[in-house]
Amino acid sequence: MDLKESDSRELDDEIGLNYDYHPIGTSRNEEAVVKFPHGPDKNSLIATLLISSFQYLVFNILELRFSDARRHVLISSILFLVKIHLIRRINKADPGTVTPDLHINDYLNEALPARLSMVNGHNVLQKWCCNCRIYKEPRTKHCYTCKRCVNRFDHHCPWLSNCIGYNNYKLFLLFVTCEMLVQHCFVFGLIAVIDDLYVDKFNIFNITAYMYILDKHFFVFMFFVVTLASALFFTVYNVFNKYLMLTNQTTYEYLNKLHVVNPYNGGLLNNVMEFLKLPTNFL
Repeated sequence: MDLKESDSRELDDEIGLNYDYHPIGTSRNEEAVVKFPHGPDKNSLIATLLISSFQYLVFNILELRFSDARRHVLISSILFLVKIHLIRRINKADPGTVTPDLHINDYLNEALPARLSMVNGHNVLQKWCCNCRIYKEPRTKHCYTCKRCVNRFDHHCPWLSNCIGYNNYKLFLLFVTCEMLVQHCFVFGLIAVIDDLYVDKFNIFNITAYMYILDKHFFVFMFFVVTLASALFFTVYNVFNKYLMLTNQTTYEYLNKLHVVNPYNGGLLNNVMEFLKLPTNFL
């Protein structure tokens, strides 16, 4: 419901804020939505592709040279191709850009920069976006990097050079899962390499084996350490994102503690069903 100017103090008391609400004038210049061919973070995207390709090539060289277990090469190659495809799809996807209201002039002179909407029995504040000149729907946020409002904004990912929102959030979770599987495949493949390089019977918990590899094959050891750290990171990050999905939260909402009680949490089953209804756009 729209708020009149006399209701602003009542709104402050209800939601615990102390903002002063004033009518928005019509003289403010709009910020044009800028379209980037590969997103606003092209250099970061290139770095992502180069690092991923370098890690993949080094792993396969080590695997083919030192190990007889070639199955890791096949599995990692399939996962790597899926990963590159997901990067491309996420980068090209519209995350859920909210277009300016074409009828904004009908009520602009009387509009206040905040109003309430009801979500699952909870009052949720809808703020006015001065750049896009729209009332942002619940979970919509303006990204100052992409210069647009994004529906169900999760975060802006510079490494994929795009926002993560309503239209590509499911793709992003698939990407994080795929990246985790890639890193784990690399780890198990490198363990097979270390097993073949170690002169005695190898045990994964044998510190002596790792010290031998550190001394005789320093690059292999360091590559294993970096890959293991990457696998651990993406495992934790994958679990974190699955937690957000199961509780129906976005990264932005979780980090900024926007709600005392999460108004979007409809229970485990409903949260999963809502996630499954999000666009996939895999192909």
